[in-house]
Amino acid sequence: MLFNLKDDFYLRPFNHSIKSNGFIKYSNADILKLRNNNTFVIKESIEIKSVINKLVPQASFINYKNLKNRLQKINNPFIPKILKKHKKPLIMGILNITKDSFYDGGRYLEYKNAIKHAEKLIKEGADIIDIGGESTRPGSMAVNVKEEIKRIKPIIKELKKNNFLVSCDTRNSTTMSMALDLGVDIINDVSGLNYDKNTLNILKNYKCLYVLMHSKETPTTMQNNPIYNNVACDIYNFFTKKLMLLKKMNISENRVILDPGIGFGKTISHNYNILRYLNILLDLGHPLMIGVSRKSLIKKLVKSNSLTPSILLAINAYSKGVSILRVHDVEETKLAVNIFKKAN
Repeated sequence: MLFNLKDDFYLRPFNHSIKSNGFIKYSNADILKLRNNNTFVIKESIEIKSVINKLVPQASFINYKNLKNRLQKINNPFIPKILKKHKKPLIMGILNITKDSFYDGGRYLEYKNAIKHAEKLIKEGADIIDIGGESTRPGSMAVNVKEEIKRIKPIIKELKKNNFLVSCDTRNSTTMSMALDLGVDIINDVSGLNYDKNTLNILKNYKCLYVLMHSKETPTTMQNNPIYNNVACDIYNFFTKKLMLLKKMNISENRVILDPGIGFGKTISHNYNILRYLNILLDLGHPLMIGVSRKSLIKKLVKSNSLTPSILLAINAYSKGVSILRVHDVEETKLAVNIFKKAN
């Protein structure tokens, strides 16, 4: 059950442990509130189990609406059936069939190159391949839907022959429909339901998983002075509103994965504040996905070797409860995840 937007506190869990399936569990949480200047202040720090099991006086938390319910969701999010067999975090390998993606634009436009790269990502340990035919990097222009479909359709067909888990990175409902008819498992919508009004109908007619990503405006305009009150809270409230909309449309919220949209309508400062408070999203009860790989929040601070910081941020996100890491460099990320697990 979703809680009221008027609830004015946020939960940031800490003290994590890693279970055998790779899932992150937390022992404690800070209760955060906003100061008048829209910065966080810690009001209380609590032991999650004690509050849930009523081992502490419940009157102490009377001012925190739905606290127990929200705490339960932190360690018990709904995990869709097709993702349960995979250990966390799942690694989503990026396959851009585009001319102008920010990192690998033009490399995989030819079918043979795209298939070869998909095979490489799978061999390196990708759990999901995310196929996109339209670049949505800041400043990019829209691609004709027919062209988008032409680029990705043969690749999807080939990958689904072997029942591999495939995601389609698109904001166009026509492309979504084509991809889902071919057996695609996940729709990864960078627009967060804000671009194509027919997307809701697609979600009603198909039983796919849906990545609800936060972004502002369109790729052409989203970096034109984006402003937030508190970026982490604003994204939290964006998700709450969109989840309410999906519920109203009788679209099961159990199909929804949340992505805060690093780099989409955010400054460098916004991006790092999102990462700092990433785990306040956990009490929404949904799997979290994040994509930081090779992005400008790294490149503007590091002149060379964006690989190492990309992996570092991916591991940091995993430690904060992220279930799906969307990356360019599957092998390196997978190795780092395994080392992190052994050390924790």
